[in-house]
This record gives sequence, structure tokens and C-alpha cells, in this order.
Amino acid sequence: VLPMSKDRFWLKVLLVAMLLLGVFFRFANLGDKVYWHDEAYTSLRAAGYTRGEIDRAIFQNQLIPATRLQIFQQLKPGSNAGDTVRSLAQEDPQHPPLYFLMARGWMQRFGSSRTASRSLPALLSLLSLPLMYKLAMELFASPAAAVWATGLLALSPFDILFAQTARQYSLLTVAVIASHFFLLRALRLPTVKHWSCYTLSLALGFYCQPLFGLTVIGHAVYI
Repeated sequence: VLPMSKDRFWLKVLLVAMLLLGVFFRFANLGDKVYWHDEAYTSLRAAGYTRGEIDRAIFQNQLIPATRLQIFQQLKPGSNAGDTVRSLAQEDPQHPPLYFLMARGWMQRFGSSRTASRSLPALLSLLSLPLMYKLAMELFASPAAAVWATGLLALSPFDILFAQTARQYSLLTVAVIASHFFLLRALRLPTVKHWSCYTLSLALGFYCQPLFGLTVIGHAVYI
């Protein structure tokens, strides 16, 4: 009995360490990594600018200092959430507005630095961890399997990368895992409440990324 108890103790220590490391890696050096092309466009759209405005302002056959470019990563003076939606609708209509509106609200509250911009997806990525636990419990009815699944997600290099990227991928991950969980729960306990939660998770997914439709196709095949 004693060896089993020790094994379980060290297993719990290992899993707690996995979770803590996963959380740490999501927030480590957020402001020190290169702010790449797609992230710059996230800030541009959230701030209410359009690509046309930027072209007219800076592409004039002249050298542009970095400080002038960074103006377009900050909230456009006099703009509102409608400008964010219009910027997407006019020039990037394949992207639903949910995450960009969230990013705009985050920018208004915490500023437009790289650390601030990336802290939103990092925080959103944490929501996927308890959801993964609930999904694994729904699948396997095993706390051990659920904790392992959560620990593996916490240390997933892809999930950590997406968590540190100022794009909608973390929110999409939350929507995918949530939709899986609510579908399984609704099939097992078909109540209005559970089907409503599943419907809301689908709406969240589609307002994050149109490719969420692939998840819905997978659900249809499964059913």
C-alpha cells in the first residue's frame, strides 16, 4: 500500500508541476519576442485603421521611422468599435469581428504594447485547461485521465505558441474544446440547457474563425 501511496503523491506533484509550467510558459517573455506580420494586422484592425489609410500615410517613396509606424498599432483618435468592424468588413471580411473587438477593449484598458496585446490571448488560453479537464472526464470518466489530458495541453508547444500570439487562435481553441464537451454532454443528457450551451459554443466558434466549420462537420460525422 505504501509504494502505491508514494506513487500517487509524486504523480500529483508531477501533474501540478506540468500545469504550473504551462501557465508560466504562456506568460514568459511576452514583450520580448518579435511582433510579426499577422499580429501587427490584429492591432491595426482593432485600433480602427484600414490598410488604405496606412498606404496613403506611409507609402510615399520615403524612409519611415519605426515610431511613425507604431502609431498605427494604437487606437485611432476618434474611432469606436464600429471602425474596427468596418475595417474588417472592407478589407478582411474572412475574419469575424469577435476577437478584434475584444482586442480593442483590451487595448483601451491596458494599452497597445506587445506585452499588453499578447496577454489577452495568454489569459484566454487558460480557459482551455479546465475545459479540457471537463472534456476528458466526459470522455473517460477518469480523474487521472482528465488530469493527464489537461497537463499535456498545458505543455503543448503549439498551444503555448498560440497563447503568445496576438491572434484569435487561443479563443478558437476554447471554442473547439467547449463545443466538443457540450456536444457529448447534450448527447448523454439531452436537455434544453445542454443543447443551448452547445449552440452558444458553435456561435462562439464561428465568430472566432470560419474554419471552425470543420469542427462542426466533424460533429455531424460523429453523430
